[in-house]
Amino acid sequence: MSLSGHLYKGGDIKTSPGSLLRVVGCYEVAENVAKALSRALKSVNSELEGKSGRISKMDAEVHARIGGGGVKILVAVSDDYDSVKEVIGVNVRDFGETKSMERALYELNKKLEGVKGEIVDVFSTTRLSLALPGWVYTTLIVAVNKLEGKTTQ
Repeated sequence: MSLSGHLYKGGDIKTSPGSLLRVVGCYEVAENVAKALSRALKSVNSELEGKSGRISKMDAEVHARIGGGGVKILVAVSDDYDSVKEVIGVNVRDFGETKSMERALYELNKKLEGVKGEIVDVFSTTRLSLALPGWVYTTLIVAVNKLEGKTTQ
């Protein structure tokens, strides 16, 4: 079953009185990881927008291949309290693993600046460039429950 470019949703599951759980997510493919990440973030955040509850967990994967890349993001939502929910991510390239991670952290923290709330989950991956020896790509994705409505995009 191909999920490329499609949002897929888990059904709502009642686990106990007053506790409604659901999973939302997507898998996006594009000509590079940066574009796939942008599409995946837009899809997941669109699905989360206006929904009750809070993010309780996130899972993500990044796939880079010659000629394209893919990003999967899954988010578990529970309704024990309401929060503005958002998944935020960056994909950067720099020379060497240390510099690439430092740059990714800098870019991610710029997006989080001024946001009040909690970071629920973090995903990180670092991979060597297939085309440019020495260059390293780092992708960071975080799930955030905000105390106020400021969005980072």
